[in-house]
Amino acid sequence: MWAIQPDVEERGGAGGAGVFVGGFGCTSEESAIGSLVPSHHHLRRGFAGSGSSPPHPMYIPQEILDEIIDAIAGGPRAPTLHFRHRVLRDCSLVSRSWTRRSQKHLFSSVSITPENIDSWCRINAQNPDSLTHFVRILEVKQNDEPGTPKFEQARMEAALPYLNFPNLEELVLLQWDNLATFSLPQTFGHYSTPSLRSLTIIDSISNGDVLLELAAIFHSVDEFVIDCAFTTDERITRTFPFPDHIQWRTLRMVSIDDSMMGVLNVIAGLRLQCQALDISYELLDDPGPIMRLIQTCSRTLKSMRLEQTYNGNPVPSPCTCPN
Repeated sequence: MWAIQPDVEERGGAGGAGVFVGGFGCTSEESAIGSLVPSHHHLRRGFAGSGSSPPHPMYIPQEILDEIIDAIAGGPRAPTLHFRHRVLRDCSLVSRSWTRRSQKHLFSSVSITPENIDSWCRINAQNPDSLTHFVRILEVKQNDEPGTPKFEQARMEAALPYLNFPNLEELVLLQWDNLATFSLPQTFGHYSTPSLRSLTIIDSISNGDVLLELAAIFHSVDEFVIDCAFTTDERITRTFPFPDHIQWRTLRMVSIDDSMMGVLNVIAGLRLQCQALDISYELLDDPGPIMRLIQTCSRTLKSMRLEQTYNGNPVPSPCTCPN
């Protein structure tokens, strides 16, 4: 997951004017990859005094260049992901024909935070070919440390034109401890697109109403993952417009406790078609809602995993029930 850095750069690499945005540029004037590609200047200098004219520049079809960059992005030999990312940003500086394909991989996974959201908006406002089309995995991370910047409703609304990701496949909401103060449909509703397959919520829920409202918004994802516990009131005070059929194929709930039982009762009453359940739970006073959830999914369930935990650590002998 690569965070957007708060700077915007435009540089020329060997062979053309490479445009590179988002702060992934190199610190030196000439990138490592660019230095390996001979420019016309180097070719002329090599033929100086020989009495012959330099050869025509070699033309490589764009499809071949794309294959090279794809191989770099997906190659198994890079020692670390950071190294691969550094090579890709170097590739983006080689020439215009390398820039777009490199950006496709560089921006396939993006993390947006209160510190960098303004930079993200500025980058896309200045870039005629929006980078949002490249994003497949998006982490929207709220900083839950005291005294740090926070997302606010007005700020998120102003950024909405640059937060539409038509090809988004995975959305992660991380550390949103103030979700109850937001209009959730207005803030997150546009992420629920046909391409979205997975929603993961980590340390982000303050009460049962918030979780159920998010569940109603994202009823059509394949995978719904909850990895959090309530920090305030777990009571359910509202009803939500759930559709007749919830399309989750996988429901994963991590380290749930008694505060989640009211939500589980509501979810168990929905028309679920889950094929996989993966639930880890703390010692519960009443495990009845989990049993009702299993019964609700029994007609479509293909695999199930139940694991009891204590202070987040597994208790021996988990229950795994394939098929």
